[in-house]
Amino acid sequence: MEPHPALTARHDPERHLDYCREHLDADWTLAFAVLDDLIARQDWPGAISLAETAMRLALDLKTDETWAPADTLAIALDRFCYRTGWLHALVPLLRQRSVAARRGGDVGEAAALTLQADLVACWEDLDAATAALQAAHDAGGQVAARRLRAQRAKFVALHCARSWSFALTDALAEGGGEATSSLHRDLRAWLARAAEDGTAFDDALPALRTLTCDLGPGTVLEVEAPSLMRQLSPMSVGKGGTLEASRRRCLARLSPSTLAPEVLDVWRRHASRLIPDPAKATGSRYDDCAAWLAVLRELDGESCGRILGAWRIAHARRRNLWDALAARGLRAGGR
Repeated sequence: MEPHPALTARHDPERHLDYCREHLDADWTLAFAVLDDLIARQDWPGAISLAETAMRLALDLKTDETWAPADTLAIALDRFCYRTGWLHALVPLLRQRSVAARRGGDVGEAAALTLQADLVACWEDLDAATAALQAAHDAGGQVAARRLRAQRAKFVALHCARSWSFALTDALAEGGGEATSSLHRDLRAWLARAAEDGTAFDDALPALRTLTCDLGPGTVLEVEAPSLMRQLSPMSVGKGGTLEASRRRCLARLSPSTLAPEVLDVWRRHASRLIPDPAKATGSRYDDCAAWLAVLRELDGESCGRILGAWRIAHARRRNLWDALAARGLRAGGR
């Protein structure tokens, strides 16, 4: 019967290291103790070799698969990007491998590994991730910084707000006085495309929701479209989390609130597309229909009146619908 690893680590360190080596295939985190020992003994070839083996196990690479830290963002690998515990465990392994690579003379590899560790640890903090990319560039990891910057922007966009977040990450990377003008230019171009027609608006909708919630407080959006802000708030991506706080902090610093009227104009043009069809409501619950129609009343009163008139004919017998509308001060023939 094998003794408990915690006991061997305390009373028989050598036996514990042997245990970790023997059971590495079953638990790649056992590599940490062995790597600490190899690094302490300055056995850089041994540390590099073991770290590579552990990384292959951690990334679940098949025999014919490879992973180069300067080429592929570990956090964005499809098979792992949602496993929070795995991500946290990966950070010390990346840092140990970076130490071994640097002491072994491979500065570029070391910088790439440190950058990977930093991006796993702080990907939700846009400022910290931008600083990590710059530090990697300055430390000899120019290739990794260039390649991983684009991959990280795509990963943030997936979890954040899709299209417009690319403009934000690009502006943060650019820095200096050009960052604000760059962000404003890119956001205006994106908003113009979103306003073009209904299809473009539908494609932009998830990102537009997030941008509206981020910009809304204290702007014309909150003053002229309070119902819209209330309706969108529960839909905000990453609500209350690190990513949302970081995104809003960065946006505030780059002063995009001047774009709020243009954001409001996009909603005015296409809000009528968001009104749910009462015929498709489940269980005679019409709160969502009433809520979105209240939004439309603030944005486009004329369209709101037309829809109410049409509903009076098509849905006259839906008593619960008219009760929900009345609760929001909506009635046929008026606003």
